[in-house]
Amino acid sequence: MKVELKIHCRELTGNMEEGIYEMPEGSTTADLIHAAEKKAGFTLADTFFPWTFPLINGKTSQWYDEIHEGDKVTALHIVMGG
Repeated sequence: MKVELKIHCRELTGNMEEGIYEMPEGSTTADLIHAAEKKAGFTLADTFFPWTFPLINGKTSQWYDEIHEGDKVTALHIVMGG
């Protein structure tokens, strides 16, 4: 299935590519990030998942949520104020 990845946390992901990824049925949002890591040739820091959250088609989700054909997954950085 084809899903789209958008990244709005470049300080954590560097040159990881946005775009369309071919994923197997039953994949999760985290699986999509791991596919993007593999394509970029590096592994994200352990701090990536605790300090980010995904949107699926504009709705807040979790990193273990399943994705489906045509979904748009956006990775966002948690913003903290002071």
